[in-house]
Amino acid sequence: IMLPFIESTGSAGILASEISGRLSEPYFIDDHKVHIAVSLGMAIYPDDGLSLDELVKTADNAMYSAKGLVHNTLITTNE
Repeated sequence: IMLPFIESTGSAGILASEISGRLSEPYFIDDHKVHIAVSLGMAIYPDDGLSLDELVKTADNAMYSAKGLVHNTLITTNE
């Protein structure tokens, strides 16, 4: 998700938590309750990259870091 109107990591973190919360709610498919595990990575321009490629790479690395920790974890930078 690209959000050009986000101006701070705090705002992005709040929005990411809301997205994660919504995606973590159970879904019902053919009377079966389904849960989705969410791992989010985020990159903020210009702190985490100047080009789209750099931002995507940073966000991708952050997502894989989150996946390695615990499901439903948000990592905001490439640490």
